[in-house]
Amino acid sequence: MQMYLQFGHGMMAHTRELLSNWKGGAAILSPRDLTEAQLQRVAVDVVKSGGEPLLDPQCFSTQADHYRLTKHTYWNVVSQYPNEVYLGGVRTA
Repeated sequence: MQMYLQFGHGMMAHTRELLSNWKGGAAILSPRDLTEAQLQRVAVDVVKSGGEPLLDPQCFSTQADHYRLTKHTYWNVVSQYPNEVYLGGVRTA
């Protein structure tokens, strides 16, 4: 059975231990609660622990208004081109 952890505040040590013990699994990272630098750092830690980092799909919610979520650099593209985000990306001439 594949196990998924919803990564939360103060969970890095628990996540490392569980993924290492399970010899696999995945951790769902929240762009609402982590900065871009933190997302990258935690994703690397998850991989080193034998897991797969996943991104919480809330990052694609074009109606979101959470302060930290909307501060990510990708947010301007998501909010300007919501349909294109789901249809293969924004294409420029």
